[in-house]
Formats: sequence, C-alpha cells, structure tokens
Amino acid sequence: MNLESCLVEVLKYSSKIFTEPDKDKKRNGSALICLAAYDNIICAMRQHRIFDRFGFDLPKAKKRENQMKLIRNYKEWRYHAESSDWLELNSELSLTGYEPPLGLSLLLEHNIDLQLH
Repeated sequence: MNLESCLVEVLKYSSKIFTEPDKDKKRNGSALICLAAYDNIICAMRQHRIFDRFGFDLPKAKKRENQMKLIRNYKEWRYHAESSDWLELNSELSLTGYEPPLGLSLLLEHNIDLQLH
C-alpha cells in the first residue's frame, strides 16, 4: 500500500462517525452512530500527530489591554438536553429558542449505538 492510500485510510477512519446501516438491524436505511467504536478510534490516535499545519505563518496579533468589569447582576444558565437549549435557573427562560429539526431528533434518539460489536 502506498503512502497516499495509507493517508486516505487514516483520514477516513479518524473522522468516521456514521456507518452504513446494519442490514440485520433494519434501521430503515438510516445511518448508525457507533459512539463506542468512535471513542476507540480517537483513543488509539491519541498523542499521534495525524494533522500538521502547512503553508504560511499568520502575522502576530497585537496585544490588547485586559479590561475587567465587575458584574453584580447576572443570570445563571444550565443546559437542558431535553429541550436542546440553555435555561435560566430562576425563570426557566430559554436562551436560544432552538428547536432541532425532526430528522436530527430522530437520528439522535434511535440511531446511536453505545455498544461495541
């Protein structure tokens, strides 16, 4: 196998989150997200230099003075997975009003596999 083919394989598997549908599980043709397998790939590649910069150096940025401001009135927010949004703790005010598309909700609800095969 030549260097180019090896690089293609490394890039392919280092970024592979979705797999082809498992014909035995009958997932209606939708992709399967294998989180446990993806975690294994990421752990195996840990501390290996896969990507490197190339090209040019950016000019050095000018240093800015730090400006501090004491904030006395602030809101505390906590992420609420069921609503896919940040909610203010005291009022349940929604930060973004984001509503995930139905396709994304169905994918996340039915197509994540945490088990290794």
